[in-house]
Amino acid sequence: MQLKPHRYEHYNTTLRDLLQTITTLIRNYVSTLKSHTPNLITQANRLWELRQRHRLVIGYQIHTVLCCRQSQLEALDEIANNIADFERTSNELREEAQEETQSSELTTLSSWTAWLLETLNVLQTQAKYLELHTRSMQPMAMESTTVKRFRKDLQLVKEYELNICMGIAKAERQQPGILPPVATAT
Repeated sequence: MQLKPHRYEHYNTTLRDLLQTITTLIRNYVSTLKSHTPNLITQANRLWELRQRHRLVIGYQIHTVLCCRQSQLEALDEIANNIADFERTSNELREEAQEETQSSELTTLSSWTAWLLETLNVLQTQAKYLELHTRSMQPMAMESTTVKRFRKDLQLVKEYELNICMGIAKAERQQPGILPPVATAT
């Protein structure tokens, strides 16, 4: 079936216009793609660089937290050893004090009390130093609950202080005047 010449001409011009439009669109797409490709490569390189920096920062933070945790554990072990030594020495001194109380040697009990107070002061100073030192080593990402729990662990000294005070009070009750007078603030 043959087309009429005016229909043929109409389809032919329509097809030619469409092909020219498609060709123009393809050329515009290719030129746009060529103009944006360097920008896309730059953006991709920037994203890769940011990802690498992010990985380095995360690795550094994890390393810092692990180092801080390790130093805290070492310090806590040292304090635990000091407390164990203190308990052992305190028990030995209590036994000696009981023997010496029976033999009424007052000067030894006074020196023992002074040593206990000095040892307590040293342990409190070590705990305070450790607390200050860990604050400076503490990364910003560490949770406050971890810090509170660590501070709570450092308060073990208070229980021993109460035990020492109780022992001193018992010794004073058994032999009045055994301890030197306490200076009062005026």
